[in-house]
Amino acid sequence: MPVPQNAQAIYTFLIGQGFSPNAAAGIVGNIEQESGGNPAAPGGGLIQILQGNPGYTSNTSLAAQEQAMMTYINANGSVKDINLHSTSPTAAATYFSQQYERPGIPNLANRIQSAIDVAAAAVSGNWPQSLGLTSSAATTSSDNSLLGGLLGIPSEITGAFTDLDKLINALMWLLHPSSWVRIGSFFIAILLLAFGVYALMHVGSDEPLVKMPSVVPVPI
Repeated sequence: MPVPQNAQAIYTFLIGQGFSPNAAAGIVGNIEQESGGNPAAPGGGLIQILQGNPGYTSNTSLAAQEQAMMTYINANGSVKDINLHSTSPTAAATYFSQQYERPGIPNLANRIQSAIDVAAAAVSGNWPQSLGLTSSAATTSSDNSLLGGLLGIPSEITGAFTDLDKLINALMWLLHPSSWVRIGSFFIAILLLAFGVYALMHVGSDEPLVKMPSVVPVPI
């Protein structure tokens, strides 16, 4: 499991917020699974904070997403709580996943391995230099088509699959529960809109909106 984009910047930010090295590694390991470290990842940014939850923001800058993450953490626990349960990168990744992320599909092994890799990078100082997206100019961006704009579907879904990485990103997007909530909400909205148009067309008409089947009396 690779070290996520912006890993060094996020790790440094977390240490500055009072997290222990193990705790910071565990959180960044979770971020790898949730968004790959992309602050503009569809569904809720770095740690996938869904709309309506504390910390949610549409601002996709790394700084804004880091602050949103802290708001979410403080609303659901505390820095001290996470530190107490971070005896190792593995323990930290597990605790943060179970108590803060609470994902529908945990993929816990991925979170743990990434946390271990992050901890090793922090000790050695050998952070990947090629991964550093910091804003909405991200590789996994939303498509500008109708479906992409309304649902936030990545271009990997709506466009042609040009390489294996894009295919993997597309599958990960489809596996996330929030993606199916969006898709379901979209089609429900379409059905309601269609019914509303149908109802308007029958305003003032004697014809009922829903025709009940006629009952033919059966002779006795």
